[in-house]
Amino acid sequence: MKAHIPINSSSIERSALPLMMNQLTDTFSQLANDGLKLLTAISEDIASDEEQQQRIALADELFSIATNKPEQATICICFAELILRKIEDYEKDIEIPVSPPHELLALLMKQHSIKQADLKDIACQSTVSAILSGKREITKQQAKKLAAFFHTPVKVFL
Repeated sequence: MKAHIPINSSSIERSALPLMMNQLTDTFSQLANDGLKLLTAISEDIASDEEQQQRIALADELFSIATNKPEQATICICFAELILRKIEDYEKDIEIPVSPPHELLALLMKQHSIKQADLKDIACQSTVSAILSGKREITKQQAKKLAAFFHTPVKVFL
């Protein structure tokens, strides 16, 4: 059994009390804000891309805490997974415009700063050029390789 040590004015200087009270108030206020932030993140639907990015950042932060503080890993991972479900729900509602495969390929190449020559393991440069101009269709074999290269579903290129 632990001995009870009474706190009295002789064990804490009176001048330190206001500072300690302010620190406690700040700590409790931050805990309340963090709690509200987590509660909102797991309970409210995402309404915009900006909110989605904020939730992604929060989930990343929780996973980082879980990695760096094993004693808090379980709770952080649980909250992060709940947030990820909200993100998935939001992404399900996003309508992706249907584009011809060659236009999507051109867009992905531009976004990733990929040149035709960088796709030499998928098709020769003249074939890639013909695909990009819409003169040639993407084969199933090429679609599989492009999907692996860009980390997208194969059906995007078919």
